Amino acid sequence: MVPLADRHFELEVELDSDPEVLRYITGRARSRDEVATSHSQRLALSGKVGGLGYWMAFGSDGGARGTVAPEHEDQGDFIGLMMLPPAHGPDQPDDPTVAELGYRLARHCWRRGLASEASQALLRHAFDTVGQSRVIAQTMTVNVGSQGVMKAVGMRYVRTYFPSWDDPIPGTESGEVEYEMTREMWEARLTVWGLTLTTDIARQVRQWRADDYTWRAIAAAADHQWGTESGGNQLFGSDLCLESARMLGENPEADPWN
Repeated sequence: MVPLADRHFELEVELDSDPEVLRYITGRARSRDEVATSHSQRLALSGKVGGLGYWMAFGSDGGARGTVAPEHEDQGDFIGLMMLPPAHGPDQPDDPTVAELGYRLARHCWRRGLASEASQALLRHAFDTVGQSRVIAQTMTVNVGSQGVMKAVGMRYVRTYFPSWDDPIPGTESGEVEYEMTREMWEARLTVWGLTLTTDIARQVRQWRADDYTWRAIAAAADHQWGTESGGNQLFGSDLCLESARMLGENPEADPWN
């Protein structure tokens, strides 16, 4: 993922030209002028709280599972727009320590787990790098796919609310839902899966990673060996690797973790 910049404008236009991508946002494709307005607003929001903002995601082979991330955006395929701006708007708190999580993927990248993977990375950035106290995510109640991503990364349901719309789209009568991840939830996320990390566990995870286990394979191995209940969830495997590296005093971005 790379920070959103003016050079990415045409990709934003391309993304928002697909009405299916915007089915639960505007219900239609957006004009070039509308995208230009959103682009300017995103760049302005990116400057309000250091470390928060918007990113363009690129992947190898369309983001296919098991591929290596491209070293440069010019070498990869465009995946979508990932969002972590400061909370803003009439239905969000006026608090610089709260961020909003969002994701908008090109249609050919749907149902590959990419939104969940990117969201996990943004949550980690929000809490471990920026130092946010809370991250929220909002979507239409009828958008079960987006809610699935929120649940997959460990966010919890907060409320259903009913905004007022000048031009409502189908489904607005069911309202909007909000999910959250608090700092306390983030720091306790491994115990949610039923695991208390120890040095011995961290060393075993390190060995699995050195043996080229994927995150999903590590999660499945942990389920088998320690009775965790992740169902082989790759996000649990990713978190387990990160926290194991930290417990062992190693760089999670270096071999064998990366």
